Amino acid sequence: MKKLKSIICKVLGGFLILMSLGGINVIFTNGINIYNFVLLVICVVGAFIMFKVGKQKKEAYSLVDSKSEELGTSNKKNGNINANSINLLHKCLVRDLITIAVADGSISPISEQNIKDILKRKGIDINLYDEILNTQPDKIRDSYPTSQDDKENYLFCLTYIMLKDKPSKRKKDYLLFVARKMQLSEEDVISIIDSVGSSPF
Repeated sequence: MKKLKSIICKVLGGFLILMSLGGINVIFTNGINIYNFVLLVICVVGAFIMFKVGKQKKEAYSLVDSKSEELGTSNKKNGNINANSINLLHKCLVRDLITIAVADGSISPISEQNIKDILKRKGIDINLYDEILNTQPDKIRDSYPTSQDDKENYLFCLTYIMLKDKPSKRKKDYLLFVARKMQLSEEDVISIIDSVGSSPF
């Protein structure tokens, strides 16, 4: 539709040029008079305007198409960035869950099952557990949530793993270490520990 409008302008311009040529022929054949001269001027000016408008429309449509393409590419890039951020967040969470579970030396069947249950509830691929378990913790970069609610939910998961299977000083130290990374206060940590302790799950 956009290109059609540009083509119509050019066709009208071409038609007016033909009329201009006809007018010139009439002038040469019958001599010039005011009527022929005015008609010739109108045709020439009209043809010029039609061609100019057609060119401007084409350029405008090309610019719009270009911007649309850039926007589509930008949205795609943003989508990829968001997907990557979520993936990093999931990996970091699984790393911290495993780290707190093995703080005393090895991961117990209870902690392993609890971690997998958390992943299922959060809709995280269960295969990520085995992937992270076989990866050096320092190979997984930190990627923590930014909102207060998400931070507390993140720490709730770690606290759950700590309390549901033989709590220890090592596990609590790591919990506090992660809490400091997320800039959670000591009051936040105490509140989360209390909420997990009273949880029926």
